[in-house]
Amino acid sequence: GALLAAALAAGLCLATLPGTARALGVAPPYRWRPVAAGLGLFLLIFPVVVAVGHLATLAASLIAWLTGGSPPDLIAHETLRTLTASGRDAAWWFAVIAVVVGAPLAEEFVYRGCLQSALERLSTARRESAWRRQGAGAGESRAWAGGAGGWWGWWEWWPIALTSLIFAAAHVGVAAPQALVTLFALSLAFGAAYRRTGRLVTPVVMHGLFNALNIALAGA
Repeated sequence: GALLAAALAAGLCLATLPGTARALGVAPPYRWRPVAAGLGLFLLIFPVVVAVGHLATLAASLIAWLTGGSPPDLIAHETLRTLTASGRDAAWWFAVIAVVVGAPLAEEFVYRGCLQSALERLSTARRESAWRRQGAGAGESRAWAGGAGGWWGWWEWWPIALTSLIFAAAHVGVAAPQALVTLFALSLAFGAAYRRTGRLVTPVVMHGLFNALNIALAGA
C-alpha cells in the first residue's frame, strides 16, 4: 500500500508540476537508449554489489561469532522474507509488481529526482558563489570544475554520497544491517547513473532489475 501510494504521488507530481518531467529527464521524446544504459550499467555494477554484499555478510557473521549472537539471515530484507513465505496467488503477483515497478519508480523519483537533484543544485550554487567572491565568472567556474583534474569535479559527488546514506537509512528496520551496506553501494551506482545520463529512467531500470533478481534468487 505504501509503495503504491508513493508511486501514485510521484506520478501526480510529474503530471502536474510544470517542467518536472523535463528536469528529471522523463519527458518526451522517449528513447530506448536510457533503458539500454540501465540494463548495461546494471550488468556492470551487479558483480561489484554482490561482492560488497558478501563482504558485509562475512563481517556480520564474524561479529555474531565473536559476540555469541545469531548468524545473519541470508534473506536480509523483510519484503523478501514475506514474499518467499507467501503463496503465489494474485496478491503475491501484485506485491511483486509493486516491488519491481512501483518501488523503483517512487524511490528513484524521491531520492535521485528530488533529493540528489536538489543537493546538486545547492552544490553548484555554493561553488559559483565562492568563485564570484574570488572574481571568477560562472562560466569559468563551471569549465574548471568540469575539468579532469578539477577538485570540485570530485567534491560534487557529495550529493550522491549523502543521498545514498539517506537512502540506506530509510531502510533501517526492514533490512538487516549488512544489507544496508549493500543498499548504500547500490544507491551510489544509481546516483552516478542518473548524474551521468540525466535520465531518471536509467536508475529506475537498474533498481527494478535488482529487485527482480533478488526476488528470483530468494525464491530459488
